[in-house]
Amino acid sequence: MWDGIYRVIGRTIKRQEDIPLIINGVTMGNQESAKELADTFYPEDDTRGDNVRHKQIREAADAVDEGSHDDTCDPPFTIEELMWSVSSFNPKKAPGKDGLTADICLKSISLNPAMFLAIVNKCLNLAYFPKKWKEAVVVVLRKPGKENYTHPKSYRPIGLLPVLGKVFEKMLIQRIKWHITPKLSRRQYGFMPQRSTEDSLYDMMQLIKSKLKDKKLIVLISLDIEGAFDNAWWLAIRCRLAESGCPINLRCLIDNYFEDRTVSIRYAGAEHMKTTAKGTTLSSGFHAGLNRGSYILEPVDRPSITGTEQKRGLLLGFRGRRGPDLLRGQGT
Repeated sequence: MWDGIYRVIGRTIKRQEDIPLIINGVTMGNQESAKELADTFYPEDDTRGDNVRHKQIREAADAVDEGSHDDTCDPPFTIEELMWSVSSFNPKKAPGKDGLTADICLKSISLNPAMFLAIVNKCLNLAYFPKKWKEAVVVVLRKPGKENYTHPKSYRPIGLLPVLGKVFEKMLIQRIKWHITPKLSRRQYGFMPQRSTEDSLYDMMQLIKSKLKDKKLIVLISLDIEGAFDNAWWLAIRCRLAESGCPINLRCLIDNYFEDRTVSIRYAGAEHMKTTAKGTTLSSGFHAGLNRGSYILEPVDRPSITGTEQKRGLLLGFRGRRGPDLLRGQGT
């Protein structure tokens, strides 16, 4: 339903001409504007701001997937998984750099599914994700309601990846979710089957009503993570997958998936390409399922705290009989 609504809205909005960005009072050229957008949307993985925890994660990520490739490997993909994945994409969505739309890919794979299945299973065996499938073309859209469109934060990137790569990604993410979803916090709502933001709000309201009935005080803290998509940390994801017991062949494939990824930002007739080291393209199945999900968040399990996790935010509820209990985080 919402896809149809968004299409109608999109057709009524006139495409605005791209304008040069202004940074620190200096008007930038088209190429400079494209580079500034790329650096804003896809920041570098800078080690200069690392704390002790960040350093520990970096060290752990370097060694987390060492060992024999024969250790607890997932079986090859099946024809059923392939056809489910390739049939799930909307043919009206824009294609990636290769220009192959979802309906073209569906027709091609349907002619000889065993051939494409052999390719992805060989990729699984070699822990290799084709480089061409990791090249994203990024279209820049204006965020609605902004007064100033000369600042990069007034824009939203939409990454267009090759559909064939997204077919492979979707098969991969389903395997990963099968292994790790049962181990996730029950307070996670974002990107969970048969759960949504409405469920999170309903559960929180039920909690509030029950505690008010018990004459308890409740304090709510809502945290919105700015730039969550832009700064999703791949090293942390790798560590969490290992901690969750994800099979090593899937993890090794993901390690390669994160290597040599590039984005090409198109803006005002100019194009700037850069290699990415963290963040998402807001397009692929893996990014949507893991990077944009809360799989890399630590669970909130203290008895006096109720947390609901969303795709880029966290809602915490503290309860207690007295104000000092809430200040100390000591509920009853």
